[in-house]
Amino acid sequence: MWLIHTQTMKLHQLVDVEETPYAILSHTWEDEEVTFQEFHDLEKARQKKGFVKIHETCRIAASRGLHYAWVDTCCIDKSSSAELSESINSMFKWYQASEVCIVFLSDLPPNSSPFEDTIKFPHQFPRCRWLTRGFTLQELIASSRLLFYDSSWNCRGTKSEWKSLISNTTGIDLDVLEDPECLSSVPVGRRMSWAAKRKTQREEDRAYCLLGIFDVNMPLIYGEGGKAFMRLQQEIAKQTCDLTLFAWQQEGPDPPYRGILAQSSAEFANCGSLKHKIRDANLTNEYTFTNKGLRIETALVTVPSVSEDYIWNLGCSWRDDWSKLEIQGYLGVFLAKTANGYVRVQPNLLFEAGIQRRGRNLFGAFYMQAHLTKLEFARINRCFEGAVCVRFPETLRIRTTAPEALWDQNRSLFFNHGQGINGYIHLQLDESSERDFRRGFIVAYSTMERPLCVIWQQYDHAFSRVQGFMKSKVLADYVAADYLRLRFGSQYSDAATSRASTLIVDPSSSMFISILVELQEHEYQGQRGFVLNIHLSRGQRRQ
Repeated sequence: MWLIHTQTMKLHQLVDVEETPYAILSHTWEDEEVTFQEFHDLEKARQKKGFVKIHETCRIAASRGLHYAWVDTCCIDKSSSAELSESINSMFKWYQASEVCIVFLSDLPPNSSPFEDTIKFPHQFPRCRWLTRGFTLQELIASSRLLFYDSSWNCRGTKSEWKSLISNTTGIDLDVLEDPECLSSVPVGRRMSWAAKRKTQREEDRAYCLLGIFDVNMPLIYGEGGKAFMRLQQEIAKQTCDLTLFAWQQEGPDPPYRGILAQSSAEFANCGSLKHKIRDANLTNEYTFTNKGLRIETALVTVPSVSEDYIWNLGCSWRDDWSKLEIQGYLGVFLAKTANGYVRVQPNLLFEAGIQRRGRNLFGAFYMQAHLTKLEFARINRCFEGAVCVRFPETLRIRTTAPEALWDQNRSLFFNHGQGINGYIHLQLDESSERDFRRGFIVAYSTMERPLCVIWQQYDHAFSRVQGFMKSKVLADYVAADYLRLRFGSQYSDAATSRASTLIVDPSSSMFISILVELQEHEYQGQRGFVLNIHLSRGQRRQ
């Protein structure tokens, strides 16, 4: 870390800065700032406007008995990518370790009388450009001893004195302003909201300026653009189980589909009041990012009166005094299943649980795409093209489906995953119906070449083999070739048809069930697909 000696105005490189008291400057960059290279020639450096800030910082530091000061313009060798990366990753720690932080507000006019401060400062301070910059957010939070100076370098008070004004202006919690160690107790989404309206000169810095706020480190890659903020969110996910990371909202309904990650801190603008639903609750939602996106074991909720889509409970609310037994009040996001996992739908909205009637919950491990490319977005827009909608009577229930990854339980349909799909459905009579038919039957269909249906009942010799194949969960076996014909349906290949029927007979009684399956072309949500109709009727054999 390079520090300026306040008497000699020379740069010194110190390794153990924790043993060296120093002052630090927080400001907004303007014209003619003095760089690291220029500062080595003091005569030339003094000719630049930015030198005044360096001189005044050293003067104030020396008046407080400090021998060193740090100013970002001239204390970082920005020609060295390694040094720049180390500085930005260490910035929060450096401000936190400083003896005093000097905030220079270049657009704050001086007062004619110190008695005017109590009246004018609260009106002038919120309009200062310093409050709109990205990096000054962590500088404000990290520094415990912070002094405000106006454009004439008059001290206008401390962070401690103006903490209520600062909190009201920035949205930062009072507890955090008093003690940065409280940061970890603030929901991630709320911390993001503090930066929602702040700007940086480079797009990547919108992510890099928040490293200290979330206590993460990551390499700097200037030129990556918006990917920096994606990487930041994934780094945050490694440090916390807090699901408010996903409580962002885009502005407006378009695009209608998004990945689970936000594009920038601006999308957290409405998260300033977020709280964990139960105060002081320990969140243990383990999740991780893989090459398929976010993976989490959880439950997805259905609320038929609100949406056909699933709802993911984020464990947060606008209040934190809910009972553990209360199912109302939580906030969630809408998720739609696609052939490649779940995506966020209606990304401009959050679901707020009330007294709505719940539908079936879905439990398991779910994959949510991190972000969508233009090609992926185009595919999702066509997600119902070639899909197969399954319709069956209420007296039947589905035991298992394959491929499970393409089955949308909420809509009762299989998504298409390419040029066609083979699907398998194991059904049985509802438990309230005849016990003798408990094993049920398997319906299979193919849209690979031409529509084809097959039915296996429990007494068919291939029934157990098909069951085993369904459990293998090898998606490629369902989409790479027409395995329905090649593996199980050779006896049906010569008479391929989009209609199949069978009788299931109970050998211990005169009862039989007739099953008819038809696969027909069908339009779903304006896109061409198929409908698989399963009909069932009962009867008794003649004696």
